[in-house]
Amino acid sequence: MLAQHVILVGYAKQALRADSRERQRMKLYAEAVSELHVVVLTNQSENFASIQQDGNLLLYATNSTTNFKKIFDGVRLIRKIINSTKEKQSWVVSSQDPFETAFIVQLATLGTRATQQAQVHGDIFNPVMITSVWQRLRVIYAKYILRLMPSIRVVSERIKKSLVSSGVSEDKIVVLPIITDLKQFLLVGEDRRYGTTASDFLYVGRLAPEKNLELLIEAFELAASKNANLNLTLLGDGSEKTKIEELVIAKSMAEKIKIIPWTDNVAEVMKRCDVLCLTSNHEGWGMVLLEAAAAGLPVITTDVGCVGECIKHNQHGLVVDKTAAKVAAAITDYASNAELVEQHGRAGHELGQAMNKSAQGYVQKMVEGWSSGLL
Repeated sequence: MLAQHVILVGYAKQALRADSRERQRMKLYAEAVSELHVVVLTNQSENFASIQQDGNLLLYATNSTTNFKKIFDGVRLIRKIINSTKEKQSWVVSSQDPFETAFIVQLATLGTRATQQAQVHGDIFNPVMITSVWQRLRVIYAKYILRLMPSIRVVSERIKKSLVSSGVSEDKIVVLPIITDLKQFLLVGEDRRYGTTASDFLYVGRLAPEKNLELLIEAFELAASKNANLNLTLLGDGSEKTKIEELVIAKSMAEKIKIIPWTDNVAEVMKRCDVLCLTSNHEGWGMVLLEAAAAGLPVITTDVGCVGECIKHNQHGLVVDKTAAKVAAAITDYASNAELVEQHGRAGHELGQAMNKSAQGYVQKMVEGWSSGLL
């Protein structure tokens, strides 16, 4: 039986904006079901419309006065949606994570026939993610709720293995990566010309602690001390922007390391660069690795996300340990070997072509994932 009445609960505020890519993605999902309701946990100060309708897609903003009240507002909205239908329907209620949104789903579906699903987008049981007592408590709850959930969607085999090793039944886990629309990146890859060594290195993503940018900067400094032609661009914004800017200045690297604001046209930035660098402590899927590969860029990356599952060491890039010496050595390899740049770049582009799944095929798999817990 396929799910026809679905409620998604999470933090996807971009879906509340009519012209966003997130809204377009939700509309694709809605085309495959009878009703899709999206409950977004928002703050009152953000002034979102409390309800929006776009065909059979309905979006709700909680507009809560406090973070604590988001729980009660989310529960109230979900119950109102489920009770709004006169006939008994087979509802699927899916949480964006196994933490607060899963707790909301658990409370809201008590006493109903609705099926619960949890989504897991990151390696939540990785020790590097447990940085506080509060996070430890959240992880304990996640282990409890995931064992109860009849259906779980994860974005990678790596995360599936982590859940199984923590006692979650393998049978109820569906692996479905984040939707892969690589057309713009593939166009860049088709036009890419090789034949020279790499000089322009790139990072794309949030400037956040888990991205381990201090390691990348230290490694780049080591490599640049032996090759004056190297440059590094950091594309993104985030909580550590000021800290990163100060570090770059302290190392007297402002001429070699540029920080530029986020843009939706990442493919255009990749067109001007030679190699992508990702030194994260953890990633859920690491879509940027596939985007770079599709654009014909070799990647230097730590063993996170889709590495091993999609990105292969010494085929699409170089997978390195989290040490400055190892990352610097990989930078130097590409900066001195044009043949290696071309070999890994072309292989990455071929991978991107294979990974560029159709939107409809992806949506069908998403609906099947929602339906996996239905009796």
